[in-house]
Amino acid sequence: MMTLEKFAEAVSSEVAKRLGAGFHVHVLKPVINNGIVQTQLCIEKEGQQFRPSIHLKDFFECYKKGTGLQAIIDEILECYASAPDIPAGMQEIVNDMSFEKIKDKIMCKLVNTHDNASMRENIPNIPYLDLSVIFLLLCEETEEIAATLMITNKHLNYWSVDKEELYQRALVNMVNKYPPVLMKITDMMYVLTNRIHFCGAEVLLYPGLMRYCELHVGKDFLIIPYSVDEVILFPTLGVEDAVVSQELADLIQSINAEEVPADERLSNHAYRYCVRRRKFHCLFPAWCDLQEWCNGGLQCFHKGYSVAMHHGCVRLLSQQHHHPDRRGSFQLRNYGSFQDQYRRYCDRGPLHRDCERYRHHTYKGEQSRRDFHGF
Repeated sequence: MMTLEKFAEAVSSEVAKRLGAGFHVHVLKPVINNGIVQTQLCIEKEGQQFRPSIHLKDFFECYKKGTGLQAIIDEILECYASAPDIPAGMQEIVNDMSFEKIKDKIMCKLVNTHDNASMRENIPNIPYLDLSVIFLLLCEETEEIAATLMITNKHLNYWSVDKEELYQRALVNMVNKYPPVLMKITDMMYVLTNRIHFCGAEVLLYPGLMRYCELHVGKDFLIIPYSVDEVILFPTLGVEDAVVSQELADLIQSINAEEVPADERLSNHAYRYCVRRRKFHCLFPAWCDLQEWCNGGLQCFHKGYSVAMHHGCVRLLSQQHHHPDRRGSFQLRNYGSFQDQYRRYCDRGPLHRDCERYRHHTYKGEQSRRDFHGF
């Protein structure tokens, strides 16, 4: 039985033989969400701009179940033959990559900050609680799938825009194109996602949406990050954070390990929405390793600062001056006090300020906060 790597090499070699001259076939291993390496077969045809990539994971699973290699090659070639030379949406982007042309195709997505540390170095991202907002370009959308392209720092330099402008544009697009969907699945449990159930967790960023959820879920409620595509809401029923944080964290970790694909996982702990303060905060479990968490390079919630451990204290570090800001540091005495301080900084994060500005701003005739009747 071949490993996935050997299987990919064998498939690549056989497909190249079948296609003959004029084609270049090779294996790609891009790193996707949460640092997962994906194995793809890339087929390049001479004189063709579009280079389709075929995911090999499902084919490898068929091989392990007994499907012959030649039958798998036949199916791969059939998939390639049925693919268009270049999708219409991708052709538009290739023809004109200017910001004015593509700005209505910009999307955003919530991902785990710690697990995407290396990827975030090359892409624009904005911290939100202990998560990060990243940006995608919608290339093609059908009833079954949405094809996207990751927006990198090179794109920002080409467009001469900053990530705050990118975020505002993405938020407008997502609210207009992909409205939120709140589905009741039990008497006390709801699923929150968007219209296409793709990158649905980002609806947590929608201005005013939590107030709408209050009417259905109740006052303070808990948020279970089921995946990057959806979250689960249910009321707290007056239970204290310390009581539910450990239990929920164990449940979420079990669900992530057994049910959620590694590249779709969002977080290993729950969040709480406080109606009185109209803010989110994280429910860290007791086993949370704060030293490891801080050393993971988590971005802070004040623009221009990062958070780090410094001589036994959790401190805010200025990204401009690279020295501890004593006014922004606090002693790490115990778990509870740290969580309170963490929550305080979350409340003053840049995304919250952006959302407040967005609520009262009209984008040159586009839909404004006052038009969101569903919220």
